Amino acid sequence: MYTPSPSVRADGPAPSAAEILFSLGKKTGEIDSGARTLAEAGGDIWAFTDVRLPAPELDDDRVVPRAAGEFVQYAGVREVPADFRYTCPDGRTVAGRARNWTVDLAGVTDCDERPDSALAGEVAQHACGRGETGTSSPSGD
Repeated sequence: MYTPSPSVRADGPAPSAAEILFSLGKKTGEIDSGARTLAEAGGDIWAFTDVRLPAPELDDDRVVPRAAGEFVQYAGVREVPADFRYTCPDGRTVAGRARNWTVDLAGVTDCDERPDSALAGEVAQHACGRGETGTSSPSGD
């Protein structure tokens, strides 16, 4: 199983990881701030800038199906990767890659019914152990 984690890697001296993730968060819409940099944000705090942020855990009591059948609960994240280039005050250029995630995927799917999305189809295909689930293909077509 893959566990997402925020990360920033650079090929030399660069701003702090939080500063780079702040820039990424602004570009992706995860951070709504008029500040150009995290330093200019005046002490505001965003979880998106924390490289130690743990991956979300599946909350077992989100949904309780009230029907007969084999159900699979799933949760996931949307990973946001980006390459960056930073020019130091002395003119040197540093390149790197930043990655973070946002929680935006969760649901329940039935192994015997048509999945309502491509993701639900993939989940059912993997978890239910069938080549095809319900009455549709994993892509929901």
